[in-house]
Amino acid sequence: MKELPLNQILQGDALSVLKGFPDDCIDCCITSPPYYALRQYGTNPLIFGGSKECNHEFNIKEIKDPMDRGGNGDHDREGGLSGTKIDYENYRIGYCKKCNAWQGQMGLEPTPQEYINHIVEIVNECMRVLKPTGVMFLNLGDSYGSHRSGKDADLDKDNEDRVNSMVIRNAPLKAVKSKWFKEKQKLLIPHRIAIALQELGFWIRDDITWAKKILIYPDKESIGSTMPFPCKDKLLPATEYIFQITKSPKYYFDLSQVKTRIKQSTIERASKPISSTYTNQLENNPYVSQKGMDAYYKRLNNGFVSIDEERRIKIREDITQNKKSFDNLIEANPTNAIMFKRMNQHSKKEIQEHFASFPLSLAEFFIKIGVPLNGVVLDPFIGSGTVGIAALQNGRRFIGIELSEKFINLANRRLKPYLEQKRIGEENEM
Repeated sequence: MKELPLNQILQGDALSVLKGFPDDCIDCCITSPPYYALRQYGTNPLIFGGSKECNHEFNIKEIKDPMDRGGNGDHDREGGLSGTKIDYENYRIGYCKKCNAWQGQMGLEPTPQEYINHIVEIVNECMRVLKPTGVMFLNLGDSYGSHRSGKDADLDKDNEDRVNSMVIRNAPLKAVKSKWFKEKQKLLIPHRIAIALQELGFWIRDDITWAKKILIYPDKESIGSTMPFPCKDKLLPATEYIFQITKSPKYYFDLSQVKTRIKQSTIERASKPISSTYTNQLENNPYVSQKGMDAYYKRLNNGFVSIDEERRIKIREDITQNKKSFDNLIEANPTNAIMFKRMNQHSKKEIQEHFASFPLSLAEFFIKIGVPLNGVVLDPFIGSGTVGIAALQNGRRFIGIELSEKFINLANRRLKPYLEQKRIGEENEM
């Protein structure tokens, strides 16, 4: 690849397309791959693992509904769509008889461990094309263990690794030798992927919580929204994870555009010299208590006030007396638990075409902190094009990869006005 395909979407599977990219060419990667056992996207099956030189002979099985994992739709609803009535085209999956390669759709692997392996392989390739100063934000959702009825299931007992690591989804649960794959068990797939990436030598700098709904207790009120489900023995799942991954300890990261306003009460408290908390200057200082003063003087008289504590008091006084330094206290770094505002970014038709897109505000947030102006952000699972739109709106460029032609057409329709606006702007600058 001589030149990067800027502001374009390439059709193909992420792993194959990424292998054509040069090393160290991307500023940031923001993506959300298909979650495990959650949706059937109707794309052509891919081949994972095995030998490249093998002339594959797949032992094909046809499944009318690859998401039908049994159960009554209660305990495993978060992990799939069991218990719902959705019409699927026949879905063909199977292993190669010669090299054990698997043919199927990402996210519908027979075992969660195979899904983990596939995601790690793709992320490893993303990290290869990332610049040494680059950062990746990987959005992952979790799944729950469940199984089919097992009447016509077949478990490959000759493959020891497959039996020991996880269950073939079509197999009866009792036939599986696994301690962590159990019915009703939360599989912790996102963190298993993160740990596997650490083992490859990458830095997991943060696991950011995307909170979709928050309970305020004891008020018993909530803000936000999430999909309901009828489970009665656990809380309603309302979070996903976004892992911040780097290939070196130093990287580009700019928080200046996303800092949060500090509450007025905090500002007023910070404006009071800390030493006044331990003196008898009670006038106009609502944050001083007699109890606090007594405790300080007791420690002072007993020699328990350290030099470090006196130094911190001095620094606090210097900050509050220096207006320029104090102005910096008006804004604070955002926390790693975020509720992203859902903007009206899709028409009803677009929502029906791609029902798993993340909010535009999410893509915008990470682009602002992880991509320099005019930098390049990659999304190897670009779907409906949200990352591309956020990039163009904020003076950055994008590269997308997508397997589904239907999603590419949807993304290009959404991107067209922003690309035209960018082109007109560039012509005006000439």
